[in-house]
Amino acid sequence: MSSLTKTLLTSILCLVGAASCDGCDEALQPARCPVIAVVCGASNIGDCRQGTSLCNPLTGEFGPCEGAYYGAVESCDGRDNDCDGTTDNIDRASTVCGAGVGDCGPNIWGCSDGTSVCLPVGTPSEEECDGRDNDCDGETDEGLVRVCYSGTAGTVGVGACVAGFHVCSHGTWGQCYGEVVPSAETPCDDIDSDCDGQEVSSCLCGKEATPEVCNGIDDDCNGETDEGVKNACGTCEEVVELPCDKLDNDCDGLTDEEDAELISVVIAVDSSGSMGDNRLATIKSQLDSVLVRLFLDCPCNLYTVVQFPEPNNGGYKNDLLINGDAEDTRNVISGISMGVGSYEYSYDLVLEYANPAILIMIADEDGQSAYGITEASLVGETSGRVITFSDVPTDYDAFGQAVLLSGGAPVAQAYDFVAGYCTQP
Repeated sequence: MSSLTKTLLTSILCLVGAASCDGCDEALQPARCPVIAVVCGASNIGDCRQGTSLCNPLTGEFGPCEGAYYGAVESCDGRDNDCDGTTDNIDRASTVCGAGVGDCGPNIWGCSDGTSVCLPVGTPSEEECDGRDNDCDGETDEGLVRVCYSGTAGTVGVGACVAGFHVCSHGTWGQCYGEVVPSAETPCDDIDSDCDGQEVSSCLCGKEATPEVCNGIDDDCNGETDEGVKNACGTCEEVVELPCDKLDNDCDGLTDEEDAELISVVIAVDSSGSMGDNRLATIKSQLDSVLVRLFLDCPCNLYTVVQFPEPNNGGYKNDLLINGDAEDTRNVISGISMGVGSYEYSYDLVLEYANPAILIMIADEDGQSAYGITEASLVGETSGRVITFSDVPTDYDAFGQAVLLSGGAPVAQAYDFVAGYCTQP
C-alpha cells in the first residue's frame, strides 16, 4: 500500500472517528478536506459516465478523476457515443454510397436503428422546365405543357384569335402550337381576323340588311355593330346569375337575387364569466369544426354570430357578423372573449332569432328574459328550430333539441341538426 493511500485511509478513519485510528494528528484534521470525495467528469448522458476524485488530506487538493468516461466519436451502433443526447447522429457529409436519382442524389450513408442505410440527400419537388429531374422519378421535364399566346394583349379569345400550347423539352419551352394571332382583316368573309371584336359590315359587301344579331357584324346596315342585342354585361354569351357568390353575374345591378330563400344560421355563444376561459376555448374550437363542415356542405347558408352578454356591458347581446363568408365567420368565432355582463337573456335570443332562422345556442345557466318570456311561450314560436347546449337542458328542451353541455357532449352535434336545413347552390 502506497504512503498516500495509507494517509488517505488514515484521514478517512479520523474523519469518521474510528476508535482504531492510529496516527491521527492535527495535520490530518477535516479542515484540510471538507469533503472526502467529489463527483467529477462531464456527465452521465449517453455512454459517458462520471467518476470520483479523492481529497489528499496532506494538501487539501483533489486527485485525478477515477472511473470517468468521456465518450467517443459517434458511430452507427444504436448508442449515444459522443454523449450529446442523440443516438446515431453521425456526420453524413462525405459518406457517398451511390449516385441517387435526379435532384435527390447523391445517396449517402445514414443510420437507422443502429444499422447503416444508403439514403438520398435530397427530396423530390415539383417538376420544372429546367432540364433536371426535380421529382426524382428518373425522367426529366416529363409531361410539362402550358398555354401560350404571342398576340396582342386583350385579343386572345376575341374573334378568330385563340391561345395555343407549348411543350418543355431539354429545359426549354418549345414553339407555341395551335395559336391564332391577329391578322389582316379580309372584307366580307364574316371572320374577325384582326380580333378587334368587329367584322366589316355585310352592307359594304353588297349584302342586304337583316335584323341585328349578336355576331360582331353590322347586320342592319346602320353603321353600328351588335347594338341592342348584347346582354347587360356587354357580351354575346348567355349569362346566368349564380347563387351565393356575392357577384352580380348577369350585370343587372342585383347581387345573388336568386338567394331569396337562403337559410340563416344563428350561432349564439354565452361568454359570461361563469363559462370560464377553458370551457369557452373548447366550445370555440368545436364550433370551428362545425363551420368547416357546414361551409363545405351548405355553402349558401347565411351565418350570424351573436355573443351574449355583450362584452363591453353595453347591452345583453352583440351581433358580431351577418355574413356567409367562411373565413370571416370563423375568425369572429375565434375572436370571442369573456364578457363582463351579469345577465344572460337566452330566452330573448330564442324569440328574436329562432324563426325563421336556425339557432345554435350555448348557455350554461337557466333561461333568462328581460321581458318575462317563458319556455312555454317559445314552443309555438320556434317550431323546433333550436339546438341548445346547456348545463340545464330541461330549461330548453320544450322548444328544440337540448344537449347537456356539462356531460361532455360535443357541440359538433350541431352539424347534424343544421344539415337538415342546407341551402345548396
